Amino acid sequence: MSEAKCDACGTNPYPVSLKKCSYCKSTAYCDATCQRAHWSKHKKECKRIKRELEESVKRKAIDAIDAAKKVASSDSEDVKIIAHNERVILSRTKDKSDGHCYSHFMPGKEYGDFITSNRPPCWCAGVGQEQSLLVVFPFDPKDLKNRGGYAKSQYLNTPFEVNFQIHVSEILGNISVDLSEEPKAGVSLDTSAGVNCRATYFFLKGVDATQITLPPPSKGKFKRSGVQVANSHMAIWPGVGMKQPLGLHETKLIPSVDGKALRDSGKFSGDTADLADRGCALVMMIENCGVVSGVKEFETASISSQLHKYHSDARPEDEIPNFSKEVSERGEPRRAL
Repeated sequence: MSEAKCDACGTNPYPVSLKKCSYCKSTAYCDATCQRAHWSKHKKECKRIKRELEESVKRKAIDAIDAAKKVASSDSEDVKIIAHNERVILSRTKDKSDGHCYSHFMPGKEYGDFITSNRPPCWCAGVGQEQSLLVVFPFDPKDLKNRGGYAKSQYLNTPFEVNFQIHVSEILGNISVDLSEEPKAGVSLDTSAGVNCRATYFFLKGVDATQITLPPPSKGKFKRSGVQVANSHMAIWPGVGMKQPLGLHETKLIPSVDGKALRDSGKFSGDTADLADRGCALVMMIENCGVVSGVKEFETASISSQLHKYHSDARPEDEIPNFSKEVSERGEPRRAL
């Protein structure tokens, strides 16, 4: 039984959950009646706590912006700032250990006001509606350990000027899925041009290797362990060799398929020759969401790419887009070019 008690009447309404004050989040009540009854006592404290929380967020944002400016002025070849203002800090780093580049998004002190005033919609409702590339990447989890825990696909040539590579690796009983781009010659690390793409992935299952299922949750001491999370991600690919982590999934829960059935199905394009007997097959759909050119467009697209994170925090039931759920239920893709 929960030990929390209403700040107004002192009772515990279990199994009904207490409702927190939406303004300061520091008090909890049985219902609106209790909250109204307690407001005369809580009013001054509520405003004080809210003010302190806002000041704390602003201080952290200012510190982050100052740190980003110092990095930008240091002229480091491995760290570049794409944009830094009151709304966001966008940076990019090159990891010397693996040779890939990674993007970083930091909200500025006015980011919340910007989102509130503009109310941009999340992109997840449009998954499966754009020009797309659909491929299948087979792998055997048992072979990953023989390859150093890592396997990658050939570069996937797309009609929208980005060549992608799928990566899978074994981490403490989980399969990590990542996507990277083929670097282009002469592109600077701080470029603000690129192609905005959505990546959505599933796993094949069934005796005929044609049914599609959502990725299973991760296990162990990882964030959101045991909870099925989003299988669609959006990112800007600038041609500098970016790599984007997509998800982590418990190896034992990933369905296996027959290699011959996969090759004979004729429904998917991709390199299926390596899957001789039993293994796993990842289906990746990559959608072209438009060209990005200039810092302003890059900032707007970067904010759009982050929206699903905040959307899913507010509405966890929407974390997996409806398109993904529908495709998984039917067992076949709705649209693939």
